[in-house]
Amino acid sequence: MKKTVGILLVAALVFLGSVFTVFANDTASEPIHKVDIKNICTLLWVGEKPQFSVELDPSLKEDVSVVSEKWIDRNDKELTVSGNNVAVAGGEYRYELKLSSENGFAFDNELDGVFYNGVELERYNLHYSFPPGDDNHTMIVSGDFNNIIVASPLKIDAGKLLALVISGNYSGAADFILSDDINASENVSIENGKTDRISNDKYRYELVLKTKEGFHFCNKLEFLYDEDKYGYTMDYDYSLSDNKHLLTIKGLAEKKQPEPEPAASNLKPGISALAADKAITNMTSDSDPKGAVFSKLSLRSTVQTNDYVKLSWKKPGNAKRYIIYGNKCGSSNKPKRLAVSKDNTCSIKKINGSKLKKGVYYKFIIVALDKDANVVSVSKLIRVTPKSSKAGNYKSVTVRKSVVSKAKKLRKGKTLKLNARAVVQSKKLKVRKYVGLRYESTNKTIATVSRSGKITARKKGVCYIYAYAQNGVYRKIKVEVK
Repeated sequence: MKKTVGILLVAALVFLGSVFTVFANDTASEPIHKVDIKNICTLLWVGEKPQFSVELDPSLKEDVSVVSEKWIDRNDKELTVSGNNVAVAGGEYRYELKLSSENGFAFDNELDGVFYNGVELERYNLHYSFPPGDDNHTMIVSGDFNNIIVASPLKIDAGKLLALVISGNYSGAADFILSDDINASENVSIENGKTDRISNDKYRYELVLKTKEGFHFCNKLEFLYDEDKYGYTMDYDYSLSDNKHLLTIKGLAEKKQPEPEPAASNLKPGISALAADKAITNMTSDSDPKGAVFSKLSLRSTVQTNDYVKLSWKKPGNAKRYIIYGNKCGSSNKPKRLAVSKDNTCSIKKINGSKLKKGVYYKFIIVALDKDANVVSVSKLIRVTPKSSKAGNYKSVTVRKSVVSKAKKLRKGKTLKLNARAVVQSKKLKVRKYVGLRYESTNKTIATVSRSGKITARKKGVCYIYAYAQNGVYRKIKVEVK
């Protein structure tokens, strides 16, 4: 580990004791003659404004106040809460704290001392001074701090982690922890790990990591993973112990199923309603028919009861009516024509004359027709089950705010992984997965999206990416390519 004056570059771990508080001892009839400093946050996040946490002893709040805190780089750029500058990787910073005495008090010229955690400031390359001309009403503490940390989030190479999960052997080194500045795996060990094999290609895992003495984990984690490369989906969640020495990562690893071949019929806009009806009612696969598009209609089911499932969709401008098809899931169950609607909702109670059954999943697809009975658009297939105590559906699809923000400022040729997640209606319910999250771009010339949710910026412009679950609930992400 390398130390420099005023800085310690660490990508994932933070020294303990990196905070300090201000105390001053005085009486109502004497000047302030002693200051003890604690609770100054010395962790600067790369790309973010600093956090400040100085505290004053409650008995001194009426007599001493914090005027300002700031970090200053070698080019005299100031990092403040209200400023525009942010910490940069590799940056070196010095600290400055300004205190002011109140109510007629002043700092004594002959201070008994200024301390950091009971140790004189000079031990930490800090010093204090009184600006001229204000009769010692202001004190400035400044200098180079020898345990400043400019940190990036902890990064996990989930491809290497996947190998441990599948093997169930967690006795190796924690070399799946990545760092740009130090070998973080030297300061972290695997406390314990376990894998529960649910099926041949499905594993539930739990991993606990522990820091060496003198370190603790940052509260940010990045999971680096490429589903297309490894052929497995990996869900994860993480938590820190109260003392931040232990990091627990839990999740599910499941082998991706190959996408079925698309149906041969091309249900493109403009074909007749009769041709579309014939193609759909003769489908021998549960895959989406060629020509089906999600974004135009966005067929979904967000309401289910014991007796029916409610379907809803968007209304394209030139669509006049909609044909609803459905059946039980399974390639042997060809879609049946169920209803015709002029509205953009429809509740399905029966299929083939039988009431819908709890715990059974049904597939639906709709065709939008214009006034001449020609196809405007065909939806993607969705899968839904009625309300029950065991089987459920998804209620939403989530994408982190930071990812949504990045999508609005992509440069041509750059990529961005959405890492979208489908959220189940209740933790008590299980969803039978027929297809995973699917993605669609409204303009592939501007940005494309892979099956795993990786966006690639193609040319300048604006488009939208839809991430949608098997019952059609979705998240719409705006993409702006600069």
